[in-house]
Amino acid sequence: MDFFRDLEKQTRIAQKERDFPDFLTCHIETILQKPEEYAHKEDEIILLTEQIALYETYAQTGYLGRGMTAGNIKETLKTIFEVNKL
Repeated sequence: MDFFRDLEKQTRIAQKERDFPDFLTCHIETILQKPEEYAHKEDEIILLTEQIALYETYAQTGYLGRGMTAGNIKETLKTIFEVNKL
């Protein structure tokens, strides 16, 4: 499943280049460690991957305010985990 590889790749890039928060990374690691449990959440994981690719530590503080914040990503993670519990 390529979308899990993409999620891992974008997470590593964000950690290395954009100071991606550890408190979010640990939740992403949970998803990556158990792909069979989250495979049915492909659309949400693709959205999460796109948000991570656009992550900026100080997003929405500049003139254009285009980046994704930790809050945006946290909300997507909540959706993935809450729906998975049903």
